[in-house]
Amino acid sequence: MVNNLRPAPPYTPPPQQNTNRLGCGARMNSLIAIIAGLVTILGFFGFTTVYDVGKDGDDPPRESPAESEPEDREAAPNTSPDENPANPFVVPVQDATIDLSGEWAGSMYQPNGPHAYYWYNMILEQTGTAVIGVSQVAVTEGYAYYGVMELTGYVQGNTFYFEETRILIEEPPPTIRWCLKSGEMEIIDYDGKVVLEGPWTAPDCLSGTIYIEPYP
Repeated sequence: MVNNLRPAPPYTPPPQQNTNRLGCGARMNSLIAIIAGLVTILGFFGFTTVYDVGKDGDDPPRESPAESEPEDREAAPNTSPDENPANPFVVPVQDATIDLSGEWAGSMYQPNGPHAYYWYNMILEQTGTAVIGVSQVAVTEGYAYYGVMELTGYVQGNTFYFEETRILIEEPPPTIRWCLKSGEMEIIDYDGKVVLEGPWTAPDCLSGTIYIEPYP
């Protein structure tokens, strides 16, 4: 489990894509069994995992998807600069190399929430561009409060779009509930190490950012 939390760097969300949500496949049962076993083992050794806590607040407004170009108009070449400044050590991962299957761990940041930082991880299985899996969030102070969520998503270009669909296991802090989050995470190569980072939002919860990397 990751104890060394690092703040997610400043991040500008990409425009929202008009895409269909993906359903979970039959392999989700095996993923749920894996995470349930993990929680049991951690509990046996007196160390429990925890998840993200929400707090009432307004979601930031989302941009509307841009309208598509008419078919009879030739699309103009893309001359806009990359969102990230030129940096030889921070580059988007090429589409052909993207496979997010495996475990990712790091931190979730909620600057105006009841806790600023949470331990956060994802266990993902990718088939084509479709992704299913589970996420885990925990309060870092003692890791006594946690939650495990089922998620679904997809990869488009250099972005991973995800949505947590239901809570599987939880032990929330008193007077606080867990949020079901959705987000857009950029897939970035930091000097040879692929990381996922980007913003998340949830209904009736204050928004934040997530930073995770391959684990172990």
